[in-house]
Amino acid sequence: MRKLFSIILLPLLFGLTSFSQDIATDSKNKGVFTYYGTKKYRLDFSGKDFSLTVSSKPKNITYLPDKSNPAVINVKKKSNYYLQTSIINAADIVSLSDFSGFRPGVKFKMGYQRAVDSIFSNYKGLTYAWGGSFYSSIDNIKLYDPQSTASNKVSKVYPFTIGAELNTTIFLPIKWMALSLSGTISNGWNDNSLLNYKDISSGTIVNSNIIAFEKFEGKYGVLITGVTKGRLSFSVPLTIWQINPIPYAVLLSTSNDTPTYFLGVYTNILSEKINFHAFKLPSTFGIGIDWTKKSSGWSSGNIFIRGNINLSQF
Repeated sequence: MRKLFSIILLPLLFGLTSFSQDIATDSKNKGVFTYYGTKKYRLDFSGKDFSLTVSSKPKNITYLPDKSNPAVINVKKKSNYYLQTSIINAADIVSLSDFSGFRPGVKFKMGYQRAVDSIFSNYKGLTYAWGGSFYSSIDNIKLYDPQSTASNKVSKVYPFTIGAELNTTIFLPIKWMALSLSGTISNGWNDNSLLNYKDISSGTIVNSNIIAFEKFEGKYGVLITGVTKGRLSFSVPLTIWQINPIPYAVLLSTSNDTPTYFLGVYTNILSEKINFHAFKLPSTFGIGIDWTKKSSGWSSGNIFIRGNINLSQF
């Protein structure tokens, strides 16, 4: 109970000055609603990463003047460049009370974002924001390779990944709904097909029906590098009072495996109601649930949380 309380309390405390990049993610901590604002400093955290983003001074862009009256502006946008440095963790489960299994890796991302600053009430059409980035990462995993011929099958490995991302958010004539689409292509390693393992000699119970253990040691399986992945996500952010439900669907395709599908909903609890026509994300605490479909069928529900900190005021 104390662990659960800590997991819930931390995002609530940090969320008091929230400004988000990945406003919603799936259970694998991959973005399903990504909207990069124009704050100069941002700090984001979850169970799988901890990142600091530094952005250039936003450039004001005036778009979509009213054709019948050029002096009237329909939409205003801003753009900037950003650099993000992250500490990442390849483990699927992280305990706040025991960091012995935490193996930090690093990730660097450079990108550009054109964000919608405001949509004026006289405009009844569509407009959009978009952005793109390039990134690279080095993971840090403890690997048990069952096919290794060495006497000790456990080793430390540092697989490398490089990739590119594109995202867009479409703003509709209505103020309570938007559409979000993002795509990623990368070349890295088979992180989704490796299992977690536990040393059977310490704190493990095995019988004919179950295996019980306290914590994970590392990854189990054969490491494959040079794996090409493609990911496509679609979500529908909504705002209802001070609740921001975001249903989403994700397709993940890899060069060495069958496609994986995610269906779920991520819900932000807001400090104030958001307006997609003057989009400024207030303080949030997010809870998500999704179901994964692989060749073996659908999984049970995966429940997860996420939080963010805005450092621009400091």
